[in-house]
Amino acid sequence: MRVLIVDDNGRRVAIVKNLVERSALAYDDLVCVRSASEARQCLAKEKFDLMLLDLRIPGRIDEDADVAHSLQLLAEIDAGEDLLMPGKIVGMTAYDDAAEAAKQTFRESTWTLLPTSDFTDSWADTIVKCANYLKRERHQRDQEEESVDVLIVAALASEIDAIKSLDWSWGAWEPADDTVFISRGKFEANGKTFTVAAAHASRMGMVAAAVLTSKLVSILSPKICVMPGICAGLPERAEIGDVIFAECSWDYQSGKHAVDDDGGTVFHQDPHQISVDAKVIARIDQLAKDAASLRGIWDKWPNKPKNPYEVKRGPMACGSAVLANSDYVGWIQKQNRKIRAIEMESYGFLHAISEANEPRPTAIVAKSVCDFADNLKGDDHQAYACYTSARTVGLFLERYADDLR
Repeated sequence: MRVLIVDDNGRRVAIVKNLVERSALAYDDLVCVRSASEARQCLAKEKFDLMLLDLRIPGRIDEDADVAHSLQLLAEIDAGEDLLMPGKIVGMTAYDDAAEAAKQTFRESTWTLLPTSDFTDSWADTIVKCANYLKRERHQRDQEEESVDVLIVAALASEIDAIKSLDWSWGAWEPADDTVFISRGKFEANGKTFTVAAAHASRMGMVAAAVLTSKLVSILSPKICVMPGICAGLPERAEIGDVIFAECSWDYQSGKHAVDDDGGTVFHQDPHQISVDAKVIARIDQLAKDAASLRGIWDKWPNKPKNPYEVKRGPMACGSAVLANSDYVGWIQKQNRKIRAIEMESYGFLHAISEANEPRPTAIVAKSVCDFADNLKGDDHQAYACYTSARTVGLFLERYADDLR
């Protein structure tokens, strides 16, 4: 926050002291000048959040102070031609004749006229309150400028690359903070423009996903959060390329390792499930019925599988290890017989959103099957799965973002 103090007497010392000590402004944020001429030079180069103006100042530093110089400066500011208009102007005077001369000007322009005194600094309370209000307003405005409608978070760069292949006017990568970069874009839904930001974690897993999601939700205040990407499917419940929308997710490794009565080891499962909103589920079901649109996405992939992919929903188990063991998959399946997919990030993503401040964003997980977590696990279908996930997420948001925001 930048403050211009135009004052040619000792009042500016009290102003600076109060703003630094009580409004936590830095000395470098306060610019002090003593004449209308110096004020013009500052206002010609910089837009200030607040200007504190003594009503009796000299036109130039070698001239006598007169209210006419302040009024002329205010007229030039009000004209808005050569000088950058401050966000707020507070006029200060201890002289009744100066206040009377400036009263009409301040009333017409809805500026603030503040009586001061050479015998007390109580008037400084008003300046401090004004500065604190402007600081909060600027912080709120900065947050609104940073915010997006939709945040897309993925574990892998390839998953976000597929998202960025959507025709959503993506910009260059930019820092969101010291360690996270985002790319911003926008898309149309129901005749409205939605802003979007995409980012991927530095590594796979629940912890990285939770940390990234938590940070970006705090910074960007999204209305909707989406996790696309790849997952392992259950052979009897999904096919390669099918996009699985999570109804719920849990950490399948959660529980207690103990010793049984025979001295052997035993694991007592204690999965904690996080569910997605029912309004998301309803729209997943609608999208799943649109076979023509899904076939259109499938048809554009070169060397596509024999059959078009489908949109399905169901429980999604989450763990910290890459799985290539069908026996272990069978053990996980005992936690929820309706499970459709297994992957490594969804629980951390959903947990971060469930712990976010109100208003919490709507959470969506939509991952595509690239393997079946068995000994045949490989990377052959990852690009196709990233593609179907990204295109389905794009279709879903372009149809339903306005409902879910």
